[in-house]
Amino acid sequence: MCGLHRYVADKDNGDFTLSTDNILRLIKELADMGCKSITFSGGEPTLVEDLPQIIGIASEEYNMCISVNTNGYLLSEEKIREYIDAGIDSFTISVLSPDEQINNEIMGLENGLSTTVKAIDYFNQYSKCVHRDVKVYINNVILRHNIDSLIGYVEFCKEHKITHLNLSPASIKTK
Repeated sequence: MCGLHRYVADKDNGDFTLSTDNILRLIKELADMGCKSITFSGGEPTLVEDLPQIIGIASEEYNMCISVNTNGYLLSEEKIREYIDAGIDSFTISVLSPDEQINNEIMGLENGLSTTVKAIDYFNQYSKCVHRDVKVYINNVILRHNIDSLIGYVEFCKEHKITHLNLSPASIKTK
């Protein structure tokens, strides 16, 4: 639930993110070493205000394949256009259940799934309009609360043109 729960902080100053300059320096160093692909993950990378600029530089200047992992909650149509126009290649969006009630309970948000679904559908629509093949993938962490709803992904993926579903079982120790 990246971005919804803050669980890692810089112990010295409480900062949760790298500066844009540091991210761009790191991208240049990775490109100089031959890196061809970068995935921005979380926390929640869409909280980074300069993410479209960072994507654009990594994509255009260094010809990197760029992916973002997100909970999808902050993906407005405007932001989606910015990411696609900047050169994003794929988005992996967390959908914790294809069942609205279960997904929203786990996320702790009232409109979590419907907001995410709007973003997924707009990604597909806008990338087609601008003749870009931006892939949208779904990630799910399998929990006790959502395991019985997993079969619903078959229809969900068909309906929203999802070609890749990643299922990650949570490692929860019980006594």
